Amino acid sequence: MPQTELNKLIKQGENQGISLKGLKVKPSTLARPMVSFSNTNDGLIIVGVDDKTRQINGAKTTREKEECLDNIYNSAKQCCDPEVAISRIEEVNTPEGIVFIVSITKDSDEVHITDGTVLVRKGTMDVRPSNYGIQLLFSKRNKFKFEGEIVEDASLDDIDFDRISEFRIEYLKNRNKRLSNDDMGVLKQFGCIKKDTPTVTGILCFGKIPQQFLSFAYIHIFRYGTTEKDSRAKISDCYIDGGTLPEMISEAYNFITESLSKELIPYKNPHTGRREYIPKYPYLVIREAIANAVTHREYSPFIKNGIDIFWYSDRIEIINPGLFLDPITPQNIYTERNRQRNPDIAKILTGYGYAEQAGEGMLIFRRECDNHPLKPEYPEYKELTDAVVTILHPANVIELKEKRELPEGLNERQIKAIEYIEKDGEITNKKYRELCNVSNKTAYQELNALVKAGLLKKKGGGKYLHYCLSNERVM
Repeated sequence: MPQTELNKLIKQGENQGISLKGLKVKPSTLARPMVSFSNTNDGLIIVGVDDKTRQINGAKTTREKEECLDNIYNSAKQCCDPEVAISRIEEVNTPEGIVFIVSITKDSDEVHITDGTVLVRKGTMDVRPSNYGIQLLFSKRNKFKFEGEIVEDASLDDIDFDRISEFRIEYLKNRNKRLSNDDMGVLKQFGCIKKDTPTVTGILCFGKIPQQFLSFAYIHIFRYGTTEKDSRAKISDCYIDGGTLPEMISEAYNFITESLSKELIPYKNPHTGRREYIPKYPYLVIREAIANAVTHREYSPFIKNGIDIFWYSDRIEIINPGLFLDPITPQNIYTERNRQRNPDIAKILTGYGYAEQAGEGMLIFRRECDNHPLKPEYPEYKELTDAVVTILHPANVIELKEKRELPEGLNERQIKAIEYIEKDGEITNKKYRELCNVSNKTAYQELNALVKAGLLKKKGGGKYLHYCLSNERVM
């Protein structure tokens, strides 16, 4: 790096991605930004610059250089747990000595600590997050495996073995594979029991009454007739707090699609020329978005919420507890290979026909939106403090009016009159005369010719006589 670039970095001062440290910084002090960058975001630690004065005090001798490099590596290895991986160390020669630029890459797999403390980067500071923030950090690294935890007070008597029989049928139909194990073998195969005791996965997917043990397993749908929450504009809501995960997905999907089926939008099929009525949202996108939320949500006990679905007049928002697993972000979700927070639950839902093979969900979203006649936007995502929001967009409803197929022999005035009626709904003899600059007799003759041709029909009489299109269909 040229010194001019180094000077630009130093001039910025410390920020979310830059930390300045003196040449003889203590290993314990140097470990702090190493840990916080590893836990939060990529960052540069510039060693050999005073963090207060921003004056360079680099290594001037070979011994100082070697001591500084040893200090950097020892800080990462001995003061960070687990050891922080240093991506690169770049040396920049300046008149005031060698400055070391240490590159730290965010770790998507581990949570690092130093001196027994978890640190994250917040502006210019390396700070300890709240206990809840620490839990979220571990959650993003998928360090909690709550789907495999044993459910206290539950026993095999709380498993509905008839549901396992139904699962066998669905698995064969959807995966084209037969589950050859006995019922206990199936439960073990999919992580539903440990030492003959049901796990969270077992209760959620095959339990008789899952909510008896896991009250946060619910889906709540709120429907509003506006673009924002407004209790006065609430149309309906549906609280689903009974049944297994597959059953809740199905009930939520049916509730939404049954309502949508009554609100189809007109569309002229370019291949047949016929008017059709199509849904605002691709139905499979709705189903998969709900299934994704159920699959990827955090089931840890420190999160008490279920899945909330807010159905507005211009979008559907599905909010599920838990953040994206690193390195997934709302920006790269369509390009980065997804990771499974709950692989056992995902395998079971896959057996029920929900596309939870790695990467399939985003492919389905793309395919279904592209295949929809009006091509709605792909679902988009955003992260809240402790939840992920999936935003589904409806197709843009465009008034599909097209020119009528007019018979030959019409003059320009008659065509102009028909276009006027299509816009304003009707025309009178007086308006025809004004529009076309013709006499009363000519207007009468030409309008009546359109009536005889079946293009117009008369309404009213006397001075209230007017003409409108003979049918209301839009081609």
